[in-house]
Amino acid sequence: MKLYACALIAALCLLVATPARAQSSPTTAQTVNALVSDGTLAANVLMTVLQDFKAPDKSCAFKQSALQVGLAIGISEVLKAVVRRQRPDLSDYRDFPSEHTAIAFASSGWSVYYGYSLAIGTGVERRTSDRHDWTGVIAGAAVGEGSKWLGARLWKCA
Repeated sequence: MKLYACALIAALCLLVATPARAQSSPTTAQTVNALVSDGTLAANVLMTVLQDFKAPDKSCAFKQSALQVGLAIGISEVLKAVVRRQRPDLSDYRDFPSEHTAIAFASSGWSVYYGYSLAIGTGVERRTSDRHDWTGVIAGAAVGEGSKWLGARLWKCA
């Protein structure tokens, strides 16, 4: 059952993102893509917060989650400033890595199935909307996973 739910979430992300690219108005397509990307990212962060409320030591859980997401943002921002690779849509020089994907993966620990499905959906949407190259999305996933691992090691909760 969980595998079907993961497939459904991924399919919905693709169904919403792909038609948005085919719209005649780039403004509409960009708006829809941004909503999908931000929505999947927000869902992961929200579910992480809800999971932290259930933790035996809520304070520690919130601090650990904040550290994990903060590391993902910080590492992504440093890499973007150093690498300065142009986005596929030519809008700016902040392609590498995908910070949306990094944050989504850093906050995906609430569920192996659903959390990762949303994180993968975020990465796929960033690629299908031409905001990032696949290497930027994969690097964002690696930054997010590394941040999650490092944050858990630096701020241990019982």
